[in-house]
Amino acid sequence: MFRTLSIKNKLTLIITLVTTVTLMFGFAGITLSYYNENKSSLIDGMAQEAKLVASYSQVPVALNFHDDLERILGDVLISSDHTSAVCDFDPAKIIQVNAGGGKIDDATVCQASGSIWENQWLWVTQPMLDVSGEKLGMVVFKISTLPFYQSVRIFVYWALVFTLLSIAFSYFLAKRLQSYISQPILDLEAATKQVCSEENYDFRVQVKSQDEIGSLSLSFNKMLEAMEQRLTERNNAIKEMHTLANYDSLTRLPNRALCLDRLTQAIAKEGRHENKVALMFIDLDNFKDVNDFLGHNAGDILLIEVSRNLGNALRQGDTLARLGGDEFVVILTDFSSKTDLANVAEKCISAVAQDFNIMDNVITASASIGIAVYPDDASTSVELMKAADSAMYQAKERGKNAYYFYEERINAVVARKHTLANALRLALKKNQLHVEYQPVVDLNSDKIVGAEALIRWSHPELGKISPAEFIPIAESTGLIFPLSLFVIESVCQFIAKSRHQFDDDFSVAVNLSPAILRQNYLLEKIKAYLNQYQVPAKSICFEVTENTLMNEMERCIQTLNALKQLGSRVSIDDFGTGYSSLSYLSKLPVDNLKIDRSFIDDMLHDTNDTAITLAIISLAQSLKLKVIAEGVENQDQRLFLQQCSCEYIQGFLVSPSRPDAAFMAFLSQYNYH
Repeated sequence: MFRTLSIKNKLTLIITLVTTVTLMFGFAGITLSYYNENKSSLIDGMAQEAKLVASYSQVPVALNFHDDLERILGDVLISSDHTSAVCDFDPAKIIQVNAGGGKIDDATVCQASGSIWENQWLWVTQPMLDVSGEKLGMVVFKISTLPFYQSVRIFVYWALVFTLLSIAFSYFLAKRLQSYISQPILDLEAATKQVCSEENYDFRVQVKSQDEIGSLSLSFNKMLEAMEQRLTERNNAIKEMHTLANYDSLTRLPNRALCLDRLTQAIAKEGRHENKVALMFIDLDNFKDVNDFLGHNAGDILLIEVSRNLGNALRQGDTLARLGGDEFVVILTDFSSKTDLANVAEKCISAVAQDFNIMDNVITASASIGIAVYPDDASTSVELMKAADSAMYQAKERGKNAYYFYEERINAVVARKHTLANALRLALKKNQLHVEYQPVVDLNSDKIVGAEALIRWSHPELGKISPAEFIPIAESTGLIFPLSLFVIESVCQFIAKSRHQFDDDFSVAVNLSPAILRQNYLLEKIKAYLNQYQVPAKSICFEVTENTLMNEMERCIQTLNALKQLGSRVSIDDFGTGYSSLSYLSKLPVDNLKIDRSFIDDMLHDTNDTAITLAIISLAQSLKLKVIAEGVENQDQRLFLQQCSCEYIQGFLVSPSRPDAAFMAFLSQYNYH
């Protein structure tokens, strides 16, 4: 109820309420004071009268002149109805005069003292003493309180009338004076409504006072000035926001949102006439190198130049959009065959494949293009975008600077990768992964002197999944780090459990992915596992591929040096497949070279593979490195390698990879047969 009142009524009500409460408290206080004061005055007066009667009655009581006592009691000056009495203790007798108070029959009143206030009567007693202080008798007054209560009621009546009149007067004043507060606030309310409904900021409210309300009015006027000034800025900002919401801020091409909207509209429009819509997904090749080596400013300039060239290569009715980064999209309608689309794709490739002079650097760009067609490849705009994106990745994999039409099997490959990526995350949590060990044999002693740790995955539904399939997925999804740590920890557990059965030089090789070499805390994790399981660092040999060395040379040297200082061994895997610099090779902290299996397979039949194998062995010997040939599968290969002074072999000829318990059983059987 109070919330719905106007501010005028609220102020009037509040002021009146405060006044009423104050006056009522005053009324109650005055009434109570009047009551107490008059009651005390009545009691004190009667007590004085009783003392006076007691002083006059001492002699008659002592002499038993009871008639004189009746005369004295008859002269008592009490205006209200009362009974006055004198109690003579010797002999015990009550001498009384009834003046409206009734007869006193109860002798116990002669033993009372002081005053007693009853509902209708006031009892006042006063003892009479002789010269020795002994009680001769007692003066007793019984006085009616009705006149007292009548006077109190009259006082309360007039006090209440005065209070109510004061409340009415305060209400009248409050209703008159509240406008000094409410009117400026009402003016502000009206102004606010006008601003909200009309967005009119060119008026000002009148400042009627210099108090807080006046200050509020001044602040409101200043706010109106600021709002009036910013109205134009807001309208301009809205236009700019609309542009930013639909267009790329760098190239001013339609962005992803507007592109999808136009693609959806094109599909709806062309679909009604059973026409086709094509989507080209364009991605610049090696654009990251431009940002990394020349900076993002150079990358932005290249994107602007490329967008301009692509726009010039397309028809006026085609839509060119930038999705973000180095990704562009072209929406095409009104074409008759895939040949027309191929011609447009070639124009786009030619438009991108130019020499751009950017910040005093000549940049030669190229692009990979994926093409998908509605309704052949997809039925919605989102699916069409996804299909074109998949086709673009196929163009990347086929060498870049090319275009590729979407094929259904591409989608199956992408779906398979997505399924395996999700399953791999669960595999790490549900212990579906395990590590197996493939033995490394010393050709001179014909004993197993080491092993390579190989991760294996047995999915409960998909079956055994090859590392060649799931390792690249792990690298692309960021799962390679927990995967590698799982292998390292498993190897540490295996070595800790089986160390007593190994020779001092026995070591287990662990492959390090290029992605994990970039992790700054890799070394700390390895140290933690070695300390946790009390494993000597020399018992683990870390392997990196030759291609990894070439692509991550500086990072590899730093990481491998740290591992070497820790006491671990280092091996280069798949040696011969890359293009190692001999100067770098001589500086690397490497212990072993592993000849890639591709050379071992045809080593006995292909003179080139034979020459490469012999060259690697010779190179290793000159650098005082150990050589391990992997992929050895028959005795002829073994004998040839032994004749060429190759020191170690690894492959199915000795044994496939085995779980740790099976490996240890095989090691005991092989070394001590």
